[in-house]
Amino acid sequence: MRIDVKSELATLTRSGIAGREVLEIGCGDGRLSIGLARKAKKIAAIDPDRDKLDLARKLLPPDMNNLFYRVGNGEKLEFPDRIFDTVIYTQSLHHIPIDNIYSSLLEAKRVLRKNGIILVYEPDAGGQMQKLFNLFEDETEKLRAVQEAIKRMHAEKYAKSVSRTNFAISWEFQNFPELLQYFTKEYPELDVNLRKIDISRITRGTNAAPLLLEDRLILTEMLIA
Repeated sequence: MRIDVKSELATLTRSGIAGREVLEIGCGDGRLSIGLARKAKKIAAIDPDRDKLDLARKLLPPDMNNLFYRVGNGEKLEFPDRIFDTVIYTQSLHHIPIDNIYSSLLEAKRVLRKNGIILVYEPDAGGQMQKLFNLFEDETEKLRAVQEAIKRMHAEKYAKSVSRTNFAISWEFQNFPELLQYFTKEYPELDVNLRKIDISRITRGTNAAPLLLEDRLILTEMLIA
């Protein structure tokens, strides 16, 4: 499997990252953390999954001394007030329980310095990859709740301005079995078997090699009051 990380990072680092002290919420296995750290002054990257953090640490270049991993989640940040310039949620805000999404954004605001930036990076429900994820865990309502929470931040004047960038990247699977293997690993608790599900309307044919799927994404930037 290959993800177009280069295009992904080009969009994510366009603003709010370069030369700044950053908190990354939901870093997972660090797939994006290293690329973000190459632009940032310093990054603290948190995730509740210890196993993924262990993998992230193994991938950390030995000469990179501005990226620090630790266990944590976005609902209660174990950091003092006003110590970061930017907080970025890397496809993680929709994993927070819906009732806590807005309070998580307020937590992000708490740890930001004056004129700090919150970057919310989330899937677009219309993309092929998200449609596949939704076959196993429908995240449509969660993604909608994220956008509603962002609107509320602006309406309640916690955010001075809000801008949104829509873009897309590709996921490449060598063949259909590799796609099946990915989802089996991603959802081990669900007894995943894509063959039992008609996904041809999403993948536009499963016999292509390699199999290219579009992932539509949304990057929202909030300038905090």
